[in-house]
Amino acid sequence: MTGSDRWRSGVVLALLVLFVAVTFGPALVGQGMLLDTGWLHAMMPYAADGPIPQGTLWCRGDTWDYYLPGVENIVEGVRHGNWQTWAPYEVGGAPLASLPNHAVLSPVSWPYWVMPLWLAPAWVKLTELVLVLAGMVLFLGRLGVRRSIALVAGLVFFTSGFMMMWTNWPHTKVACLIPLLLWALDRAVRERGARDLAAVG
Repeated sequence: MTGSDRWRSGVVLALLVLFVAVTFGPALVGQGMLLDTGWLHAMMPYAADGPIPQGTLWCRGDTWDYYLPGVENIVEGVRHGNWQTWAPYEVGGAPLASLPNHAVLSPVSWPYWVMPLWLAPAWVKLTELVLVLAGMVLFLGRLGVRRSIALVAGLVFFTSGFMMMWTNWPHTKVACLIPLLLWALDRAVRERGARDLAAVG
């Protein structure tokens, strides 16, 4: 890495830190929650508290009425020695940890296992950002792209409509690994070693 690219990379990293601080930084330190709970204002008794906050996304109800409660049930069950395969609370019952729908075993989900539920979603999102940036730097670095450009590419990937809109669904926990997968595939194709093939897995 040249001196000029080191300087550019520093600028991009500073902008990344600013981006995190402005967007979901407060939720990382417990000032609010990275979950669209404003939707709750449409229902009683919360509706009596006032109008629905502006910017509420109506399509995000699954994140707080299905996914997050499911994650909590699974994690709390494990803490009490029980792998919760069935949720009795939804419409007479539904599969819970018997399916991978809640992605609790994803490495990206580590905050749910060690943090309070209200804090974990923001740290999951930060983990996704770190994995995207690492994957882009590794993959594009193999293609000869400067690190500063790779960091910008990672930010563009992370702020794409899919990665933003599907926050708190399990989909982004898979998508954030795509740059790392491309890096691993490139290594496997070019170097063809056992370690490279294992990295794809």
